[in-house]
Formats: sequence, C-alpha cells, structure tokens
Amino acid sequence: FGFQAIAAFGICFRVTGLATMVLFGIGAGLMPIVGFNAGARLFHRLRESVWVALKVSLYFSFASVIVLEMFSSYIVGLFSNDAILTEIAIPALRIHVAALIFSAPIIIYVNMFIGLGKGTLAMVILFIRDILVFIPLLVILPLFLGITGAWLALPLANAMELFLVVYLAKKELQKIEGH
Repeated sequence: FGFQAIAAFGICFRVTGLATMVLFGIGAGLMPIVGFNAGARLFHRLRESVWVALKVSLYFSFASVIVLEMFSSYIVGLFSNDAILTEIAIPALRIHVAALIFSAPIIIYVNMFIGLGKGTLAMVILFIRDILVFIPLLVILPLFLGITGAWLALPLANAMELFLVVYLAKKELQKIEGH
C-alpha cells in the first residue's frame, strides 16, 4: 500500500508500543509473584494476584484506548504534517488502539504461565497468534478490505488469541485450585 502505509504502521507501532510497555511491566511484575505463590502453594494468593493484575491492566487499557482514540488526530500530527500520511494513519491508529483491550489479558495470562514454569506453553500461544493467525490475516484481509484489512489483522489476531488464552488460563487455574 506504499510508503505512507508503512509510515502509518510505524506511527501505530510507536504509539501503541508505549501503552503495551506498561502492560508488559504489569505482566513482568506479576510473574515472580505467581512463581513465589505457586512454589509456596499459596494458590488463593496466586489467583488473587492474577486477578488484580488483570483488573489493573484492563483499566489501563481502557483508559489508553479512550485517550488515544480521542486524540488520534493530534498524536498523528506530532509525527507528520503530510496530508496523505495523516489520512492513512488516523484510522490505522484508531484500529490498532482497539487491540490494546485484547492485549491486556493476553499479556497477563502469558506472564502467569511463565511464572508457573510453563514458558513453552506461553511461547506456543504467542507463536500461534503471530505465525498461524496474524500473518494469514495480514495476507487475506487486504484482498477483501484493502488497507483497512491490513490494519484489522492485529486486533482480530489478538481477539482470536484471547479466546485461546482465557480457555487455557481457566483450565490452569482450575488445575491449581485442585491441589
């Protein structure tokens, strides 16, 4: 879709990356707490810690989405005053920002798996999203939806991954409760 679309993606990546870094920080902070509580067999605290991290990350994501949606024109303007780039980047940013809602629980649960010593499972989950879901969506959706399809690939991949992650996390937490 041209160099402006690539530049628009760069803007989206930079802006959403700031919010995602906070989510990764929450997840990284959760990881040793999960590991400690699992090792100490304090499963109630483990579950509560995951729940608190999930709530905080979701609150942050919702707040980020609201702010970034409201100020998307201004934010894109900070990066460029090129009219064509702005026309492409504003809707792209608005679509990419929506992925933050799905990213919050994914990041928390993936870090929970890592804290439980299930790094391979975490890696497989991310592999499924990036290789088996995101890339095919990135190839197929633009054929039908044009550039909008390219922007929708990430939020849709995250939404699909969310179902998998929530299912696996519930299963894991139920298994932990049984101990």
